Amino acid sequence: MENDKRSQIAELNKLASTIIQDPIHSNQIIRFIDALANLKNSNAEDSYIETLIRCVAKIFNFFIDSREWVLSNDTDSESKAINSYKSYLIGWYDIVIDELLKIVSNEGKAKFSLNIQKLALTTLIKFVEEEGKFPFRPASTEQEFNFPSQFFSAIIRSLLSETTYNQELIAEFVKYYQYDDVIHFTLKALLEQIDSYQQTDNSFIAQNIVDLIFPIRLITPKDLLPKSLRAESKEKKKRKRSKGAQIGGREHTNFMRLCELQSYADSKNKNPIRLPSYRFKFDYVRDAKLYSTVWVKYLYFELQPATYKRVLVYLDKYAIQHFENPLLLANFLTRSFAVGGIISLLSLSPLYTLIHKCNFDYPNFFAHLYQLLQPAITYVKYRARFLFWADLFLTSTHISSQIVAAFAKQLARLALTSPPDTILIILPFIGNLFIRHPITQSILNAPTFEPERDPFLETETNPEKSNAIDSYMWELKALQSHYLPEIAQLAKQICEDLPAFEWNLADVLETNMDDVVENAKKTVKADKFTYDVSCDLFNTL
Repeated sequence: MENDKRSQIAELNKLASTIIQDPIHSNQIIRFIDALANLKNSNAEDSYIETLIRCVAKIFNFFIDSREWVLSNDTDSESKAINSYKSYLIGWYDIVIDELLKIVSNEGKAKFSLNIQKLALTTLIKFVEEEGKFPFRPASTEQEFNFPSQFFSAIIRSLLSETTYNQELIAEFVKYYQYDDVIHFTLKALLEQIDSYQQTDNSFIAQNIVDLIFPIRLITPKDLLPKSLRAESKEKKKRKRSKGAQIGGREHTNFMRLCELQSYADSKNKNPIRLPSYRFKFDYVRDAKLYSTVWVKYLYFELQPATYKRVLVYLDKYAIQHFENPLLLANFLTRSFAVGGIISLLSLSPLYTLIHKCNFDYPNFFAHLYQLLQPAITYVKYRARFLFWADLFLTSTHISSQIVAAFAKQLARLALTSPPDTILIILPFIGNLFIRHPITQSILNAPTFEPERDPFLETETNPEKSNAIDSYMWELKALQSHYLPEIAQLAKQICEDLPAFEWNLADVLETNMDDVVENAKKTVKADKFTYDVSCDLFNTL
């Protein structure tokens, strides 16, 4: 049995070599085509399928490289016969492409292994490269690129499966994003095809599309700066990153094309047919427009929660900077912010870009932000992210004292039931609100009254109607009796000796329980503990 497999593989390799050595045997290509077409009805092993694909790749790359398929414009009978035979071979080549596309998309009864799918995919992209280098199909216009865009679009279509999440296969494909023409034509193909999928709620399609978009890094105008100015730009990027911003884009200025057109010379054909000769050129404005349009169309899909989170994080880090008009994201981001929970938290950063940099008017923004102040916010993974952006939004001078007071009261209520690490973040946040908006400090100095008589409406979702400005910060008074001295002192400072300058919230945003315990070890005397602090339990916290 093993010998039969080896003999089949040896026969395939021998036949491929025969065809390449003497193209007169090219009619034998039909045997490879039949073998590919019958794979779905056979139980062929991967080694045989791999050899079959490599053989057809070798044969057709040879024909393309040798320019054997360029048709002649001559009208004599011999030229017509030769053209007819060349067209016949090109037809076989197109059939092979169709069969390889079926392998990539795993159509039919046969289910191919991932390694075979990857091999079929890389073979197809190699065909794209060869056609771009040595085009043989007649150009439809004088401005046509030397890039087989329709062929390439079919590859993209094969990756957008409605039945499978092609994560690993797409990961193989995006390795070619080092080439600027691949990025451009991927965006173009997605733009052409995305509308046909928008009516479906299939999660596989949404995941496959976004996996094709995520790894794209456009070269930005900043990347094109001369070296003398690029260092200055990098320093600016570092400063932005230190404030929480992230910059996308590839860090190179050498444009690379998958399809580098080779000079054409054919002594046999004095007047060859018009071939694609328009070289692809990088154009940031053109590609950024394509990129943003694809994103806007994609955001109409019904997204699963996990994909939704990934999209919001990615938009903030990499995508929004390439939008000529970020306000195109307004509908999506406002819908996201209204969802609640983690989705709302992740939408804060891109919303900040719209509100503060694009003058986006969002009348109910602070009401929605206020509604996020729930006990769960003190435990979620994105706690620091939320508090950072909430603090930044509340630096605005165009919000009423009622809103500021409502945020201070609600945060103080949260602090009463929060773990110490969260309280150590919330208290500086509250202090900063009073420093920025001195008019609200009146609720720090109001006469003492019983908490049960507090006019503050904790369940009111509109901060303007919460009566916070008529209340009193008894919560801070309560925190002055906290068992952790650091918290007690901080609460007392806010109430009695508010500093002139704000706390740097960035210094405390990442505070966790490990930090609290370490500080307690240093500041609290051992004799105050009711247990042995030298025991393993305490030391391994």
